[in-house]
Order: sequence, then structure tokens, then C-alpha cells
Amino acid sequence: MKLELKDIQKKYDSLEILNDININLKKGEIISILGASGCGKSTLLNIIAGFIKPTSGEVLKDGVNITGKISETAYMLQDDLLLPYKNIFENVTLPIVIKKELNLKKKEEVLEFFKIFGLDGYENYYPKELSGGMKQRAALLRTYLCGTDIYLFDEPFSKLDSITRNNMRVWFLEIWKKIQSSAIFITHDIEESIILSDRIYIMSEKPSKIIKEIIVSKECKNINSSDFIKLKAEMLEMFR
Repeated sequence: MKLELKDIQKKYDSLEILNDININLKKGEIISILGASGCGKSTLLNIIAGFIKPTSGEVLKDGVNITGKISETAYMLQDDLLLPYKNIFENVTLPIVIKKELNLKKKEEVLEFFKIFGLDGYENYYPKELSGGMKQRAALLRTYLCGTDIYLFDEPFSKLDSITRNNMRVWFLEIWKKIQSSAIFITHDIEESIILSDRIYIMSEKPSKIIKEIIVSKECKNINSSDFIKLKAEMLEMFR
């Protein structure tokens, strides 16, 4: 198993946020953690990323305990967080610059990824000159260049308009087929979780626990199919 969360619990004083969370992620798989706003999804993602420690439980990567360790995963937030005074090439290569690995060979490799990510020709543009969708592509490339094999996404498309958001979902899946890395999305969008995921974990309200694991079939990926409509309706019922 690429990543495992075992019996994760998180408390702040007497307030219990997460209760006995068990989740696993396979190599090359995309899973979503779906729950209402404020249920603790971001807290859980921060535990996976190592930014905060659980009260109890552990996070395992390839069987090794990484609880509380940073740099074992790459994390993309809702905001693109591109630096306005740097061009797109400078922005996306920040993880490489920080590691002091940006040599000529690496620059050539990055330029190839600009083509894969649909950013070819935008290297010298500044964030203010790009659309929301293009900025998210740049942010995703920067996240990818962190050089890990597990990626965490905190509702990265939530601030885009509906048309751009739908296009970004399709684009993301095309990119991910080429990358073949493991990813965890957190979302409160049922449609997004079905479209993007191989499996979905549904969280209850606080103290949050996993109340359902759903395997998403290929037939459910077509939003016009009866399978998609049926699954969406079943998931809506879980939140009533």
C-alpha cells in the first residue's frame, strides 16, 4: 500500500475533530475524501502532509511511519499562491531552486513539462496575465515538481467558474494518466469526487469518522449515464 492512515484521532483540548480514521491509498490511485464544510477534511490532509500531528494513530508511506514528517508528500491548496513578481517559469521551478537543483539539464526537463501541462509559450508570463485555469495549471506543475509520488489536493478547482472547473477536471485526468502518481483530493463536491476518483471515502460531521467507502466504476464517470445519476443520488442521501 502506498499510503495508510491507521486509527487517526485528533483532539483540541476536549474538542474531538477526527475519530478513528482509517484510509488507504494504492500506487497510481486517486481517492477523494468527501464531507461537508467544517467536518475536518483539511485537518486530516494536514496530518497526512505532516504539518500537524494526530492525537493518536499513525500515517504510513510504503509501510514506513511518516507521522509528523514534512516533505513526504506534495500539497496543493485552493489558492494558486503564485508569486506576482516572478514569471511562470520562476514560479513553477521554486521547489527545484530551493533544493539547489536547477541546472541546464533540469531546465530542459521542466520545459518539456510545460508542454505536457499545456503551458508551452507561457514561461515568461506573469500570474496577472494568466486566466484562473492557466494559473491552476502552473500551480499544479509546481506541485508536481516537488518530486514526490503522493500528491494532496485541497479543493484546487473550487474557486474557478463552473465551465473552467469542468474543463480542469477533464484536463487533470488526462495529465494524471501520463504521470501515474497517487493522489488524494478533499472536496465537498459530490460530482467532482465521482469524476476524479477511483474510490471515495465519505466523512461524517464532527467528531468525524469514515461512514462509507465507495468504489467508482468506469460507467459512473459519464455524467450523463444512469450509473452516475444513481450514484450521485445515493451519495446525496448520505448527507440528509
